[in-house]
Amino acid sequence: MNNVTLSGRLVYEPEPKKTESGMTVLSFRIAVQRNDKARTTDFFNCQAWNKTAEFISQYFHKGEPIELTGRLQNHNYEKSDGTKISETIINVNEVSFVLSKGNNQTCK
Repeated sequence: MNNVTLSGRLVYEPEPKKTESGMTVLSFRIAVQRNDKARTTDFFNCQAWNKTAEFISQYFHKGEPIELTGRLQNHNYEKSDGTKISETIINVNEVSFVLSKGNNQTCK
């Protein structure tokens, strides 16, 4: 099963874009703190589509907490200079506000 759930903060203001076919896509990054003594932070690239992308861009802003669920997806490509790139993104299926317990709003 390919499923991941993370709670973190948006690294920058979400800016959705439209594809040529009219679909809404949002690429964004979240910072997630580890639960360790050094308070290490990991950064994850995420992508949301259509209603989920619109929901995030409307209700979440830079620095705000967000909880998301999605699947890991690998992308391999070659840059124009010949450099091979391999990256993993989280393809977001669901997002929630991070509020008090039992008071989360979700978009699927």
